[in-house]
Amino acid sequence: MERREVTSKRARTRKPKTSVPHPQGLDLIVAPHDPLLVYQVRADQTIEPSSLFTLADIKPANVLRLNGRWVLADWGIVRRPLGQTNDPQRTRVGVFLGSVGFAAPEHYSDAHLAGPTADIYSLGQLIGWAVTGEMPLVNVPLLPKSGPWRAIVREATQRDPERRPATVSAFLDFVAQELDEPAEPVALRGEHLQRELFAGATGAGLDLLTLATTYCDDAPLYFDVLIKVPVASIMADLLADAARAVEVVSAMATLFGTDVSHSSEELGATVKWLASVAEEAARARELDLLEACCGGAFEWIPLLDDQSGQAEGFSWWTALSGDAASSVAAMLRQHPECVTYFGHLAHDLRVDHRIRAAIAQQ
Repeated sequence: MERREVTSKRARTRKPKTSVPHPQGLDLIVAPHDPLLVYQVRADQTIEPSSLFTLADIKPANVLRLNGRWVLADWGIVRRPLGQTNDPQRTRVGVFLGSVGFAAPEHYSDAHLAGPTADIYSLGQLIGWAVTGEMPLVNVPLLPKSGPWRAIVREATQRDPERRPATVSAFLDFVAQELDEPAEPVALRGEHLQRELFAGATGAGLDLLTLATTYCDDAPLYFDVLIKVPVASIMADLLADAARAVEVVSAMATLFGTDVSHSSEELGATVKWLASVAEEAARARELDLLEACCGGAFEWIPLLDDQSGQAEGFSWWTALSGDAASSVAAMLRQHPECVTYFGHLAHDLRVDHRIRAAIAQQ
């Protein structure tokens, strides 16, 4: 077998892993850009480590390409799960079992102690061989001189089996951690769109709102980015899709309810932002958005240090009439705990009678 059959350069874009069924109930997993072959228990099964077969002889000569699939050959010394050994004399204390350099240290002393983590060790040595082109020495990790594979080989070839990844799934997670580029935090993507919006980039506001609806549970995106966008800069995008705008506003209110770590300043800024959006929604006769904004703001005004100051942000109620005034009155009736902060409007004749009645009745 030529070495190029089991090694390949890492592609710039990570490709999906392909799964190959194995007759022993395992799946062989190979990532096209990775210089290794690894296996894992099928995702649809839950198997305890003690019930796994230990291959015991993972080495380059036993990794084959068959009909376009990666397979492991030579299962002659596979160790069955405890209690299922069919030849108790095969594995004996002091008798080495495996391939020199690729076998885990426990194979040299007592192969009975070799469990699934022994195969993790062999995989690590196989990776070292594929990256360096050298053959490993007995009980000496074959570490690449540099690069992410160095840490991967080191992790897999710990002398103490307890310090290696306990399962192949854990090993694959570590490989992914070392090889994959970390995803950009959602809030940082939001900040980038925020800067584009401020610079006048077409579509930046819509993209920011789409991001907010996609990641409706990302508090930093909402409270470190979105509420710092002036309403005037994004209102046209909010009104362009009122249903999406309602999603954003509702998510903002929900996030405040699940995260009590927000400061009074953050809470005040959010209520002010919601009040501003509500005012524009009333002018545009977008009643669902108006009600969502008022409902969210009314929920949190009682928690503010300066409730009266926030209530003054709703002075635009004096210009409301018709359906918009009815919607505000309905939201006040649903949040009786906050109406006392609007007491200064209860007798203001410029305010629609329905809003005044909702305030006075509490």
